[in-house]
Amino acid sequence: MTLPRTVDQAVNILLLALDKETMEIFATRSEEHLNSYHRTAGTLIIRQFKLLEGNEELLESCRKFTGQTEMDAGGAAMLILEILWHSLRQTRH
Repeated sequence: MTLPRTVDQAVNILLLALDKETMEIFATRSEEHLNSYHRTAGTLIIRQFKLLEGNEELLESCRKFTGQTEMDAGGAAMLILEILWHSLRQTRH
């Protein structure tokens, strides 16, 4: 797998990887429930996208997206989950 270098690339990879049922379930969750996904989906994002193993381009993209100069792998994974969630909610019919 090619590692994503931007927030958009990371979200697009997830959109292609997730099945329809999972996307629907995730999209119907409230924003308050997003934190509950961080332990599972967030950890998977950190591992798969190598956020602790040198994918500095993706971390930097996350920092630029939020305007934060400091963001760790966990914060980046949560940001990616939030953007994925917003994207899925916008495209639901």
